[in-house]
Amino acid sequence: MDKYQSLRIWSYQHPNEALENEYLARFRGVTTLKTGLYLNPIKHGQRTLQTYELFLVLLPKILKIQDEIWLNWIRFINAKSLPELMKAFIAHYYFEYIHPFKDGNGRLGRYLTCVYLGHELDPLTAITFSNEVDHERPKYYKAFVEVEEPKNHGEITFFVRDKMQILLQGQQKMLTELEEKW
Repeated sequence: MDKYQSLRIWSYQHPNEALENEYLARFRGVTTLKTGLYLNPIKHGQRTLQTYELFLVLLPKILKIQDEIWLNWIRFINAKSLPELMKAFIAHYYFEYIHPFKDGNGRLGRYLTCVYLGHELDPLTAITFSNEVDHERPKYYKAFVEVEEPKNHGEITFFVRDKMQILLQGQQKMLTELEEKW
């Protein structure tokens, strides 16, 4: 089965409710359905176990829509309409949001952001961001949750601000260490 024939859909909105058969009947070609556990790293900065439902759906149309979403993401990241730093963090959020697999998503998203920062700015910026995210993990995850709060209507300004603060903290720590050693 290639990527145009299958899609994993994770039900996070109502993790403790079973999917109704009528709902599943709308999707032709459901091949697998199972329930399991996943680690939710976002709840108040703590990892918690949640149930999920995973099923494989044969829906080429949805995958073509996904392809268009990814093409739009690539166009955005290559556009010159925003400062590179803002664009890096906005693209980071949207990558995490549209990436269809929730397990391992964060590592790939952070890696891409660091590669982008290293390419567009400098390698030390990428290293300090990566290191500081590791130290500020609860703050890092909380910013994602806040964007997705219904009352915030997807406002991303504070997300970008929080990521810039994390980056600034990392750079300040690096400067302090360099001054102390030299």
